[in-house]
Amino acid sequence: MKKILLLSVLTAITLVSCVAPSMLSRYGYAYEYKHRLIGDKTIGDTYKDENIEISFAFPKTELDFDLKNLTQNPIKIIWDEVSFVQYGEGKRIFHKGVKYTERSNPQVPSIVPVGTSYSDLITPIDNVSYDEGYYVNAFANQPARWVTSDLWFPNDFNKPETQSHLIGLKGWKYKLLLPMEINGVKKNYTFEFEITDVKQSEPTSKPF
Repeated sequence: MKKILLLSVLTAITLVSCVAPSMLSRYGYAYEYKHRLIGDKTIGDTYKDENIEISFAFPKTELDFDLKNLTQNPIKIIWDEVSFVQYGEGKRIFHKGVKYTERSNPQVPSIVPVGTSYSDLITPIDNVSYDEGYYVNAFANQPARWVTSDLWFPNDFNKPETQSHLIGLKGWKYKLLLPMEINGVKKNYTFEFEITDVKQSEPTSKPF
């Protein structure tokens, strides 16, 4: 009887050890990225010239910034001309306050008064989608919702080519084109960023 019980326990452990890795690796390895602002007139993640001072932050689903107007006139951000250049191709974006359902519509410029700061965020319009959800029963369901994808892939889904691509993003450079009207003259600011590190973590049972 003891031998049978011991055999059952060993069998269960073997099954768990075989099944668990498969379940845990459904989405493959997870990835985290570190970024920095590069280029002239930059200190850390802040750029400053005679007109503006702008600092950037890098959450997973957006690019955040805080802009200070250093001029003696209001500054206008021309949203319809802003572009996020991630893989060499410019992407149309939307910003804070724009409804998801209206993200593809023309966007009213934002005005930054003299001597004030303005905070906003930038997300490519294609990174947002509507998930209709599902309902199986009271314990297995997902309400409909808007979903914003990460700017950079969070998982490799067990695909070697994707894993190689994501690890290879270390050192990758991308840009933000942020046109503004300053003192009545349009100025096309281009900010460049670099992925300084790509951290790979253990396989996960859900998207990172």
